[in-house]
Amino acid sequence: MTTPSSPAPAPTLIRSVSGASLFIIVSLIQLFLAGIVIPRFTAIFHDMLGDQPLPMLTALVIQARWPIAAFACACALAAVLVIRRKQSFHWLVALLILLFLQIGVTVIALFMPLSGIIERLSGH
Repeated sequence: MTTPSSPAPAPTLIRSVSGASLFIIVSLIQLFLAGIVIPRFTAIFHDMLGDQPLPMLTALVIQARWPIAAFACACALAAVLVIRRKQSFHWLVALLILLFLQIGVTVIALFMPLSGIIERLSGH
């Protein structure tokens, strides 16, 4: 049985480390998207679409890829601080939802122009 002055049990430490690791992994995914995936999609769009304009969301994600990645890293750091200070679990959930929404919007923005390219190639 633990008393208020005894150290935290090992499972709490494991949960803290695994929670911080989750945020770091999700941030690394966003960095991968910003550093590798988005430039490759940009080249594909340039080759396939030429001078045609991209959808607004796609253009925004391409132009703001590094600020978006920086936001993901800031969320990971904030999550580590929240875990270390043992603050509310709700902050962690909110940060995780923001990160997953950010990744989802990035992926959707990258695939939006591809539907037009596929339609043109299929002749519809």
